Amino acid sequence: MNDDDGSDEGSPLPGNPSLREVVPATATDRTSMIDLEAVQAKRDARRAEAHESQVRAGAGDDHDEDEATDAAGGPPERDHDATGTLARKSRKKAGTQAARVVRDEQSRRDEPVPDDGAGAIDDVGNATGTRSRRDGTRTGLTRAGATQAMKRPVKRQPLSPAGAAAVVAIAVVGVIVAVFVAARATGVLTVTSIPGGALVSLDGEVIGTSPLQKRVRTGSHVVDLALDGFEPFREVVGVPADGLSFLQPLKALPPPPPPPPTPAEMANEIMTQAKRLFDAGDLDGAAAKVEEIDRLVPDHQPSREMRAAVRAALEKRSSLEAVRQQNAVDAARLQRARQLSDDGVRLYTQGKLGPARTALYDALKLDAKNPAPHRSLAKIYNREDDLEKVRYHLERFLALGGNDFDFKVREWLKAHPK
Repeated sequence: MNDDDGSDEGSPLPGNPSLREVVPATATDRTSMIDLEAVQAKRDARRAEAHESQVRAGAGDDHDEDEATDAAGGPPERDHDATGTLARKSRKKAGTQAARVVRDEQSRRDEPVPDDGAGAIDDVGNATGTRSRRDGTRTGLTRAGATQAMKRPVKRQPLSPAGAAAVVAIAVVGVIVAVFVAARATGVLTVTSIPGGALVSLDGEVIGTSPLQKRVRTGSHVVDLALDGFEPFREVVGVPADGLSFLQPLKALPPPPPPPPTPAEMANEIMTQAKRLFDAGDLDGAAAKVEEIDRLVPDHQPSREMRAAVRAALEKRSSLEAVRQQNAVDAARLQRARQLSDDGVRLYTQGKLGPARTALYDALKLDAKNPAPHRSLAKIYNREDDLEKVRYHLERFLALGGNDFDFKVREWLKAHPK
C-alpha cells in the first residue's frame, strides 16, 4: 500500500490504525496499545525536533531519507492481530515518513504566500489532513493536501462591533481630509460687470450672467464678458484659495453710422444752405447751391421759389454791374477830356496854337458837353482872324452853360453880329 494513501480498503481489519496514526514503538512498547492523544503529542514533538534538525542539516536529509527507505525494504506490514505493535522495520519506515511530513510542511511554510491567506493555510491543512478518532482515519498533512488547501478560498471572520466602528471612524476621517484638501484647492470667483447682465465665460465655457459667484480651482483662469452695445472684454485672473472679487466696467461701442440720405433729403438740405447764402448777399454761393440741386434732383419743387429768386437777383446784379462799368468808362473818358482841355489851355498860353487846337478838339471828342474847350478855341481863332469860327465856339460855350462871369463873350458877340 502507498504511504500517501490513507484508505483502509483491502485491509483484513478495516479498523486497524494506519501508519501515520502511530509512531515507532520502542522495545518496551512492543506489546502495548497506542493511545491516540499521546501519539499526537509525540508527533508534534518529533515534528519540532525534525524541524530543528532540518534547519541544521540542510539538504542532506534527502539522501539519508532515501537510504532509510531502501533499508526498510518496502511498505510496513499491518498488525493483523490488532495488538497495536509494529515490527522494527515498520518503525524505521514510520520515522522516515514523519521526517518527510515535517520537511514538506517546512517547505510549505517557507514558500511566499499572500498575506491574506498565509495564516489560514495551516488551519485549513490541519482541518483537511486530520480526521477524527471516531472514523479511525490517519492524521498529518500530505503534500497534495497542502497544495489543495492553498487553492481553497479563505473564509474570513466577521468584524467585531469595535472593529467595525474603528473602520467607520477611519473612513469618516478620510472623507473629512479629502473635503478639506479639495476646499483648500478651490476658491470663490465673484464676477461683476458695469452695467450688469453681461454673459460670463470662464476658460471658454459660459457659466452665466453677471453678477455671479462660482467656486473654481485655484490658479489662472480666462474670464470673458460680452454684452450687446459694449466692447467684448477678456482678462486672465488668478484665483487664490480665499477667493477673488472681479469688477469690470464695460466700454460702450460707438453708435452705428446713420444711413445715407436720399437725393430728395440732400436737395432739401442744399436748399436750406442756398437760402442762408442768399440772405447774406452771397449770390454766387446761392447760385452754386441752386445748380447743385438741379444736378441732384431736376425740377425740385420745394426749391423752385429759391431758384427763381436767385436767378432774378443774378440778373439784376448783372445789369447793375453793366451800369457801373459804363459809369466807370464814362468817368474815365470825362477825366481824359478834362485833361486834354487843360493841356490845350496850357499850350495856348505857351503860344503853341497848333498843338493847343489839337488837344482841345480831342477833348471835345471825348466830352462834347464840356464848354471850356469852346472858349479856348474861340481865342485861338480870334488870333487867326477867323471870326466865323470865333462866333461858333462862343455861341456853343454859352449854349453848353459856360460861365461868362466877365461878360466878355456876350460883348464880343454883340459887337460882331452875323
